[in-house]
Formats: sequence, C-alpha cells, structure tokens
Amino acid sequence: MSRYIIAAAMSRSINPFAARAVQHGYLTIKSVIQQTGAHRQTIHYYLNKGLLPSPARTSRTSALYPPSTVELIHMVKAFQQQQRLSLDEITEIFQRFAYDVRAIRAELEARNLAPAETFLTTGETFLSAQQVLDSLHPPATMEWLGEVLSRGLIQPFLREGEEMFSLVAAELIRAIWTGTRMGIGLDQFQRLNALITEEARQEVELLRQLIAGQTIQGDAYRRMANLFAVVERFGSLERKAALHSGFMLNAQESLYLFVGPNRKYTFPSETFLARMGLNKEIDRLLLHLDRNPGELAALRSLARAYHLRSDWVHLNEVAQEILRIEPASESATAYLGQSLTYLGHHDEAVATLEAGMRATGNPLIKLRLGQALVSRARRMGEPGKLLEAIVRKARLFSEAVRDSRPQAALSRKIRLNLVLDNMSMSDPLCMQGPSVEELESLHQEFGEMKERGLTVLGRISLATARMFVAYALYLIREKEGHKDAARLRREILAIDPDGVLAARSAKKKLSRKKKRTLSLRG
Repeated sequence: MSRYIIAAAMSRSINPFAARAVQHGYLTIKSVIQQTGAHRQTIHYYLNKGLLPSPARTSRTSALYPPSTVELIHMVKAFQQQQRLSLDEITEIFQRFAYDVRAIRAELEARNLAPAETFLTTGETFLSAQQVLDSLHPPATMEWLGEVLSRGLIQPFLREGEEMFSLVAAELIRAIWTGTRMGIGLDQFQRLNALITEEARQEVELLRQLIAGQTIQGDAYRRMANLFAVVERFGSLERKAALHSGFMLNAQESLYLFVGPNRKYTFPSETFLARMGLNKEIDRLLLHLDRNPGELAALRSLARAYHLRSDWVHLNEVAQEILRIEPASESATAYLGQSLTYLGHHDEAVATLEAGMRATGNPLIKLRLGQALVSRARRMGEPGKLLEAIVRKARLFSEAVRDSRPQAALSRKIRLNLVLDNMSMSDPLCMQGPSVEELESLHQEFGEMKERGLTVLGRISLATARMFVAYALYLIREKEGHKDAARLRREILAIDPDGVLAARSAKKKLSRKKKRTLSLRG
C-alpha cells in the first residue's frame, strides 16, 4: 500500500487523536472562552506570544487545548494585577517552567510573599538586613549574610547608621542563598563575582572612551545617561546570550553520535540494511497491503521496517493508519510521537505522547515522551528549559525501566535507548553517562541472542542493537585508552564496513595527519 493510499484513507477517517484527547480533558476554544471569559482574539494573541502551549491540531481549522490552558489564562491576570508584570515577563516565566501549572503557581505565591515586591508597590526601595533574611525560604542566619558581605559579594550602604540593601542586592542575596542550599560554595560565587567585576571594569572603560568626546553642555548629561543605559542593557543581554550560547553549544557536542544531522540513525549503513534485505521486505509488505488493505499485522511490520530505516515521513503515515484502525495501539502511538519529533513537530509530538501516556502508561511511550520533551527544549535554546526537560525525562525513563522489567525484550529496548540517549541527546553536562558495567551487560545480552527463528526485521533489529551498544562501549573505552577499544572497533567494522564508524575513523586519521604535518612545519 503506497503512502498516497494511506493518506487518502486517513483523510476519510476521524482523527483518532482528537477522540482520545477529548477523553483526557482537552478543550475546544469555545470551552476555553466560556471558562475564562477571555476573547477569542486574546487567546490567539497569547498563543502567538508563547504565553500558552500550542494546541493539538485535529484538522486545518480545528484544535484542542490542554486542560491547563484555563488556569494559565487566569494566572496571566494574576501576574499582571499582583506583580504588575508585562506579558513578555509573564511569557518568560511560563516558558521557564514549561507551562507546568503547579510550578508557576508556586512561583506566583513565592513572589507574593517576597518583601522586595511589597516594598516596590509601597514606594520603598531599600530593605534592612533582617527584612532581606526574612524573605528567604527557609530563612538564612545573620552570620551567613555577614560572610556574604565579608567576601564582597554584596555591597550594602548605610542609612542612618544601619546597613541597607537595594532591591537588586536583595535579589542577589536570594540567588546566592538558593545556590548555597544547592551545594554551591561562597568561594565559587566569589570567583564568579571576580570575573563579572573585571568584565564590568572593562565595560566602564569602554563607556568612558565613548563619552570622552562629548561636550558638557545643553543636554549632554542626559545623552550620556541614555548612552550608559544602552551600554548597560547591551552588556546584560549579551552576557546572558553568551552564557546560554555556551551552554547550548556544550549540549550539542555529542548530539549526532547515534542520530545524524539528517535525523537518520547512524547505524547501520544503508548498504548494510539493503544487504540484510530491508528494502525487499518493505516492497513485500507494500505488495501484501495492496492486496489486503488495512491488515494490522502487515501495517505493524511496515512501521517497524520504516523505523529501522529512519524513514520518519512514511513511519508517521503508517502509524496514523494503524491508529485509525486501532486507536488504542500503544506501539503506533510511540511510533507516531517519535516520527513527529524527528520531523520537527515538537509540540504535536509531546501532546500525542502525553495523551498516550495518560491513557496507557506504556513504558515505550514514556521513553519517547522523555525524548520529545528534550528535543523540544533543545529547539527553544534556553538552558533552563532544557534542564527542566532533562529532569522530567530522567523520571520518565526511570519509570519506563521499572515498568518494563517483566518483559525481557521490552526491557532490553528501554535500557539500550536510555544508554544511547544519555550519551548523545539529553545530558549536556555529562552527568548521566552509562557505566561500563551497564554497557558490557547489554553487550553480552544482545551478543548471546540467537538469530535462528527470527524474521528479517528481527534479524536487522538485533544487528542494529548490537552495533549501537558496541559503538557506545567503544566510545567509552577509547576515551579511557582501554585496549578493548581496538577490538570493539574491529567488531563493528567487520559487521558494517560502510558504516559511520569507518568514515569517522578515516576523518580522525586525516585530522591527526594534518596535525603532525603542521607540527613538523612548525
């Protein structure tokens, strides 16, 4: 059955996701308007600004909104009235907490309790040391604040003989206290402060040069004040952008270890897949489906084949066709979510997988949801959102590992995906890398599996899994300088001499040759 036959069949059917979404509390825009009192144009404006999560499209003209949309709209008004924040500021908060209603509500409550905000609304601009300490949760001691001051991290000023703090200083103290409770030492804050102070000194020097030619007459002072504000804002935004860029660049370094920039699996090569008979198997399944339209067993096999070939467009179509026939299919939901992720439809992928997880709790759907959340956060380019997504992904993966234990095949699949994901997709700080023991255990498990009796797709799946785990183990052993690295490399090349490892090894050898040549010339 061709993609066009499948597409035509889908166009005549009711969207299975829409039916499932309504069952799980998703709302029409009419319901959102009735429950919030907001105008339709206001809701669309909020969506365009990013204040609300994207709805799930059910057709070209219709969409369903997550149940949290109603409370988020109410909280927009609360932030505006209670905190006097702009929509841009509220958008930043909502996106930072990934539209998590409970987390955003906690943030609003914390802001309402903060004395700094109270003083802003009453006209006060300075806080005493005790008022600052009382704003911390849990409260810090005066001795701790004294150490912060002695290290020069905060500069108070005297008013009528009492040390007072500006609202900015109070916010800095709050940040230091939060960091301290997370295990960041004051000496580390001190080193960071020294770097920032030096940068500020250089910026002031640059500003002095910029205004050196100004004539002190007329509105020159006002113009200099405006110039200072411009430089200050530029420095603040550029520093934030550079910090975010540096973090995200680090997060991208190992992104393409197992899934290439074209979103195709790096293992095995197309040559290997063709030699193993994947193309012939796909042709056979398509011919069978032309004769037997809608046969679920053949559709499931076709979805598996497209998954092995990283053909996300066709996988998406076949997964939707399976869901049209069998709306509760857990494997098709997982396939659909993964294909949407790799096709760049991140919000739709998350919505599909969230609904599937709530309906079934399937371990594979949990795994794909974790990956989709991280992929969406990467696209946003915000470190905070990426870290929040990684935290939730870790929880979902832990649940998936636990829930899949009774099923040996599924358990191996979940554990392998966890290893590969932590090495390449979801761990920018390299904190969750697999242990050698984990990899060797998986390597042995897949190595001991017998090919006899497996279908064509089963044999390809097993060969692919063996290559992935061998490559992961090779990367760690090579980094350690372990003697097993050479053996593992030979093992992979013997199975797939046309694969990515051969190309990467050749590139590495060429790079080393160039370095030796440059060294000799020098």
